[in-house]
Amino acid sequence: MEDILVAILQCLWEFVLQALCEIVFELICHVFKRTYNRTSSSFLAATGYTALGMVAGGISLSLAPHAFIHRESLRVLNVFVTPVMVALIMVGIGSIRTHKGKEIIRLDKFKYAYLFALAMALVRFVGAK
Repeated sequence: MEDILVAILQCLWEFVLQALCEIVFELICHVFKRTYNRTSSSFLAATGYTALGMVAGGISLSLAPHAFIHRESLRVLNVFVTPVMVALIMVGIGSIRTHKGKEIIRLDKFKYAYLFALAMALVRFVGAK
């Protein structure tokens, strides 16, 4: 039972770290925002958010160089599950912004938030000790 609780807490810490990083980057992007515009290049935006996710992963490794999740199977699962959950949170934040009449950025959309979170998760997966 204790092993299950430890595994849940390890996964929770990794999720919280990734969610907080993405929210912080989202706030920074809003400071320098370029509102969601379908006429600009989706490919460039996707590439940019993927790069930002990699940067966030690198920064997170400098602050927390050890993997929170110790079991390899859970670490692999984390790479697939956590980005989806984080992207859903970002969609929720974007929805709240929309309902309040505020502008959104692409990071408030699922596919861009997912790319950011996936890139961060992959960097952490490969680089964490």
